Amino acid sequence: MLGRNQLPAPSEDEALEFITELMRRGQQSIGHQYYDVHLPTLIGLYVSQRVSPTPGIGTDTNLIESIAAPFLSAIWSLCRLGVLRPGPTRLDSWGQFRGEATGYSYTEFGRRWLKEASPVLPTFPNKLTDLLLGFGKQFGDAYRLRCNDAVLAHNGLAYYACCAMVGAAAEAILLQAAVAKLGQKKAESLYFNRNGRSALQKSLLGQKPQTFRTEFERHTDLITYWRDQSAHGHQTGIKEGEAYMALSGLLRFAHFASDNWAELTE
Repeated sequence: MLGRNQLPAPSEDEALEFITELMRRGQQSIGHQYYDVHLPTLIGLYVSQRVSPTPGIGTDTNLIESIAAPFLSAIWSLCRLGVLRPGPTRLDSWGQFRGEATGYSYTEFGRRWLKEASPVLPTFPNKLTDLLLGFGKQFGDAYRLRCNDAVLAHNGLAYYACCAMVGAAAEAILLQAAVAKLGQKKAESLYFNRNGRSALQKSLLGQKPQTFRTEFERHTDLITYWRDQSAHGHQTGIKEGEAYMALSGLLRFAHFASDNWAELTE
């Protein structure tokens, strides 16, 4: 049983989602004096709104301390992303709060991020990355690295970079499937030659039924599009919508490849 001064702590994902939800609403109640975001105030709101409706419980210092760890990690993630920075909003108030590490202020990027970043996708990078990695452990390290970079780029509003990494991650699935079917030496020999991506796809599809070929090629169109887009220096209109579609397409392709891995690599 939990003691009087203990509460069930949320996960880091849950803490971050709670914080960003309040920030996106523009609630003034999460600040304190010269801070835009005040961590003890945030945790107190979480306790009173999500854990217990008992009046005054959200101000209990011991209770707040008992579940502070995931909120500290969540705030640090927002600082690393550049949405928040430690300290008060005004320079003339800095001296009054020197040494206090519980208050944060929005950066210019942070205010733009709150307006532009999609609330549909998970905010915590690990959560979306876990979704992308959950379908196929067999896709290899290159796929995992590019998925992680795609998610970090999306959260940082670097939508062009996100789409480029989505194309690279999808291509990594293609290469890993070819390695599983042909062996590493032959697969890489095809891949590193002229039109290597196309040669790999032909070797994988072989005599597969037309319905399977059509479905596979529908998913791999995103490889061609985003990889080719990232290879040129011309101006593009890639924004959040395109990045969201690219990530969604990668998720669907990973799901398809994982579900049909045996048929794809036999």
